[in-house]
Amino acid sequence: MEILDRLLTAVILIAVFYVLFFIGKLIHDLLHREYNLTLELVEKDNPAVALAVAGYYLGLVLAIGGALVGPSRGIISDLFDLGIYGLLSIIMLNLSWVLCDRVILSRFRMSDELIRDRNSGTGAVSFGMSVATGLIIYGSVAGEGGSIWTAIAFWAMGQVILTIAAVVQRAGVP
Repeated sequence: MEILDRLLTAVILIAVFYVLFFIGKLIHDLLHREYNLTLELVEKDNPAVALAVAGYYLGLVLAIGGALVGPSRGIISDLFDLGIYGLLSIIMLNLSWVLCDRVILSRFRMSDELIRDRNSGTGAVSFGMSVATGLIIYGSVAGEGGSIWTAIAFWAMGQVILTIAAVVQRAGVP
């Protein structure tokens, strides 16, 4: 009976994970209406958009996955944590995308570079930023003993460090 209970719990958590992933995809699509993902990937074969979106999706998996890590405190508590921290992860990842566009890559507009210029370098920077942010969020929400404020604080510190690293790199400091 315990095996069936664990299996059912795992199926429920995975289903909620996929719902959160879908919500993250919808929010990303709403924020980036300047391009049609299917058109860019299938018809135009745009590698820059492919890199950027793949990085976002990987970062999203890492970020939401952090809410699943740690000991179980019961299915209701786990679902509550997954829902709260999963939605927080989606918000923080999308804010990181905006930060990358406005601060880290401030000399140009990311969407123009990805769509019009098909700049794979911009796609790679976006990929890296999304994965790094996903790992930061993973570490911020994983485990025990923290709160929403702890997760936000660690995410913010991670974004500051990513921004400083980008500024230092742009300045050409080894």
